[in-house]
Amino acid sequence: MAAVAERYPTLARAVALPVEGEKRRKVLAAIAAFADEGYEPSLREIAERARLDGGWQKAEALVRRLATDGLLRVEWATVRKGRRVVRVRSRNHYELILDSAGGR
Repeated sequence: MAAVAERYPTLARAVALPVEGEKRRKVLAAIAAFADEGYEPSLREIAERARLDGGWQKAEALVRRLATDGLLRVEWATVRKGRRVVRVRSRNHYELILDSAGGR
């Protein structure tokens, strides 16, 4: 585990957090692993790495729950302006909140 913690420090800290639900833990761990690699994943890539059955839609729902729980901040690539969906950037930006209080 020490070798993993050295190579993936964000992942090691994310796994140590008290996260409710196995799927939420998997998604948080997947985002942390991507962060350690210096890569901003798509929701589809998060779903694949976390091995979610519901695809990117399930990943999006879990990311939103993690953000509500205070474990993650998300800057969405697309936003709604009335009925229109506007692309703001090419990828979502994820910021993990790694204190044990979960940002509360």
